[in-house]
Amino acid sequence: MSKTTVARRKGAVPGGRGRGEDGTLLCPTLQHPITPSLLCLILFLPASVFARPGMRVVFHESASVLGTSIVLGDVAEVQGGTPGQRKALAGTWIGHAAPPGSSRLLNTRDAVRYALAEARSNLDIVPSGPERIRISTKSRRYQLIDYKDDIMHYLSNNVRWAKGTYQVTLVDSTLSWHGLDRPAQISFEGLDTQYPRGSVRLSVCMMQGDRMRKMHFNCFIRVTAPVVVSRRVINRGETVGRDAVELVERDITRLRYQHYSDANDVRGMLAMRTIPEGTILHGRMIEHEPVVRKGDLVYIRANKGAITVSVPARAREDGAVGSRIWVENTNSHKIIRVEIVGKGKAIIPSQEAI
Repeated sequence: MSKTTVARRKGAVPGGRGRGEDGTLLCPTLQHPITPSLLCLILFLPASVFARPGMRVVFHESASVLGTSIVLGDVAEVQGGTPGQRKALAGTWIGHAAPPGSSRLLNTRDAVRYALAEARSNLDIVPSGPERIRISTKSRRYQLIDYKDDIMHYLSNNVRWAKGTYQVTLVDSTLSWHGLDRPAQISFEGLDTQYPRGSVRLSVCMMQGDRMRKMHFNCFIRVTAPVVVSRRVINRGETVGRDAVELVERDITRLRYQHYSDANDVRGMLAMRTIPEGTILHGRMIEHEPVVRKGDLVYIRANKGAITVSVPARAREDGAVGSRIWVENTNSHKIIRVEIVGKGKAIIPSQEAI
């Protein structure tokens, strides 16, 4: 090492590290003496001169959104930083939007904290603008009548009435609601039977993003179908014959009981009451002719393991095939409820002892 170099190093710090030959302090970076005026200038400079460069978020006076969520870029302009940092921060979620057509207030300082927490960032962000802003959610009005064809399509896929035998009227055709001003998925539900009649309550479901809304509405279904009708007066206790009934197209919308659609199903049955001419026949008016009369002897078939036994009993009432009546065991005189399966034949529907 040359003597000149050694002399320079010795001359640089003769009075100690960071001091000149005369003992004055030197600036560690510039190697200039720190004079009293320079020291005052350093002490009174703002702290931002020495801080690392930060980012600035300028909030708008008000804002509006199209969806169900609010991101920072919807309500503010992000300045500073790199393009990637600005894009990431602007797309950070800061809260839920208000329902369509409504608005909510947002604290801008809280929004910055939410954004930093969501992004897991330690950036220096300086917010500016109003401390609270109002954010409205853009909306459009939807009307049920606009989806009438979709309702008909839903019913045609789920109703089992023959095509052309039912008519649908939208009772709540004026129903409307607010939704987001963006594409929506509309569906229908609520039909609890394949043969609906009269007043029916359905639901329309609207899905937009992660938000679903369901509204109920009423419709009326009028049904006409071929039914068995009395051609003349049928007296009580009379056996229904071929000339007593006919098949006629009738409105069955408000018919409470199960009707008959084939005349052969009612022939040979007995009228339980007098039936006027032109009356729709149903199960509360007619019954199958009894094959067992009160006082008749019937044999009850019962299984005991691999053995089948037949026990005699006396009928205490009339009974047709399939009906259940009370009988009295002729041996034990026990009263038992049995099901008639044929003339003079019965079974016990449960495992009751005979």
